Amino acid sequence: MHRADHMALLKLFALSLAAWQPSRGHETSPSPTVSPVATHAARSTSTSWQPPPTLHELVPSLATPFLDATPSSPPTLIYTRGNQIVELSIEGASRTLADVPEAGRVKSALLLADQIFFVREQGLQVVDLTQGASRLIVFDAPVLFGDLIPAGTDTVLYSAMLDDGGGGTMGFTAHAGLYSLSTGRARPLIEHEGSLVPLGENAEEDGVYFLPVGGDPEFAEVWLVSLATGEIRVRLPVEGNEFAALSPDAHLLATATSRFLPEEQRLEYGLGLYDVSIPGSVEGRWLPLPRPDSHVWGLVWSGDGRCLYFHLRPGAPYEDPATSHGLWCLDPEGMQFSLVCPLDDPTDHIVTISPDDDWLLLRPDRAYEFTLVDLGGGRALNLELPVDFYEIVRWR
Repeated sequence: MHRADHMALLKLFALSLAAWQPSRGHETSPSPTVSPVATHAARSTSTSWQPPPTLHELVPSLATPFLDATPSSPPTLIYTRGNQIVELSIEGASRTLADVPEAGRVKSALLLADQIFFVREQGLQVVDLTQGASRLIVFDAPVLFGDLIPAGTDTVLYSAMLDDGGGGTMGFTAHAGLYSLSTGRARPLIEHEGSLVPLGENAEEDGVYFLPVGGDPEFAEVWLVSLATGEIRVRLPVEGNEFAALSPDAHLLATATSRFLPEEQRLEYGLGLYDVSIPGSVEGRWLPLPRPDSHVWGLVWSGDGRCLYFHLRPGAPYEDPATSHGLWCLDPEGMQFSLVCPLDDPTDHIVTISPDDDWLLLRPDRAYEFTLVDLGGGRALNLELPVDFYEIVRWR
């Protein structure tokens, strides 16, 4: 999904919620003890909703600092500027890769096998960078926002939220489908009133995890949808607030989550880490954050699955904090938190991680400015793009 558009929508509901509800480390600290745990697994082979699993608590330790003295050079970045696709080196040199026909504002973009896919206001646009050719698959209604992820090496999964003209309770309906690179054809997969955020394929590569989102930033389940039929196989009881990320091996699902503390009459924010490696089963853990009274603002896994990166901010998500606790990493195997680097801007949203796992791009609310983090060296750089850029496609 175009994260900036969706965050603005969800934030309104977070404010109303608050009104009624009473790598690679740079920091060392003694390791806290691990709390006793109680295991619970919820199993389902039907599509009926089930109560969420008990999140047994596990307290990660803080890792020993590590810095890479010889960071790699960042790869080039592909972005859209008007109806042009542009390749940019971090040193500032740029070149135009292709000119594409007008199809409305870009909502999401993806590069796969020298083809760039756009979800745009008018539909799904496919651009072949080797030949410069493009085609447009027009949707029945204007696209409000959308998402794109790879589904194997030959298929792209799209999810487009179409304006329903006020005919539904949400004002838009999600239309998800598959586009085959080999045949050049698209086929519908599933529809849902509200939005559907694709998280990635399951380990068996015959299904895809979707996060169904309504108007409320909180969610209580994740769907596993068959790639063959579009049927919802399992509704996994996974809880969270706004952010969810599936590990590259599709075994772990991380969420930004919260729980209510009755004695203090307030919400405590944390990380939810769910084991979804067994089909139809989920086991969850609650991980307290490395700073008290803080929350997660964005999640992304490294390509090797050894690090879950997240932006940590003080207070609650709806409070618009003026400072940041920095970019952090969770090592899911060693259960250790480590501070990667400080961040100056608390509005930084995670955009994309480079294919070599050495660089992370974040975008603050300020237009046309980005934060580029050297993950090995623990330093943050400022990056500016032309004022008429539309959308980051990805690293190349």
